[in-house]
Amino acid sequence: MDNYRFHQKFMQAVIALGGAALLFTLYQWQLAQPVTPILILAMTAIATCSRYFVPIPGGLGQISLLDNFVLLALLLFGGDAAILFGALTSLCLSLRSGRPTLRVMFDGSVTAVSAFSVVWTLRLFMGIEVKPGSTILTLNFFKALLLVTLIQAAVSATITLIGESYKIQKSAWRKRGALLLWTALAYPIGAIGACLGAWLVLSMGFSAFIAADVAIS
Repeated sequence: MDNYRFHQKFMQAVIALGGAALLFTLYQWQLAQPVTPILILAMTAIATCSRYFVPIPGGLGQISLLDNFVLLALLLFGGDAAILFGALTSLCLSLRSGRPTLRVMFDGSVTAVSAFSVVWTLRLFMGIEVKPGSTILTLNFFKALLLVTLIQAAVSATITLIGESYKIQKSAWRKRGALLLWTALAYPIGAIGACLGAWLVLSMGFSAFIAADVAIS
């Protein structure tokens, strides 16, 4: 979303939604859950997302890898932890880019709303409670995975298109179609990567993941 401008009232509305989602999640969250693994994954996500992204042809912007890490956090730590993870990581990435305070809060809120939508859609409409370590390869799992990627792609594309509508020079509908196409292609691939990553972490153990992360860095 780096190349897009947003109307201030729209940003404030999203911030209000994100704040409500975070307060509700904090109320639901089990404080007994270990925090250190979540922070380690957050630092890994910040380092990775700062360096790598998926460029959209035609100068339409870029697709962040953050949502893929949110899905990974969902599989490793559960729904509530994934919402908090996404908001925290997005805030840190935005701060690292030197953005204004309103934009920092907006970026964190967008990720929080996206993750919140994913978690509660699974809970309310599919009856799936993603618990820490949930990588059971069943038909319901893959249905849930497809739904997650569709929600993430829809939120990302919607925010980007709204941002584009506030640019000084509006792009043609042909370019908007290309934006939607690339978003729809990138998110399923990222979801597969997140599932593989969760399987590797759970197979090796988090200690092995930390060691590999330090070695790569």
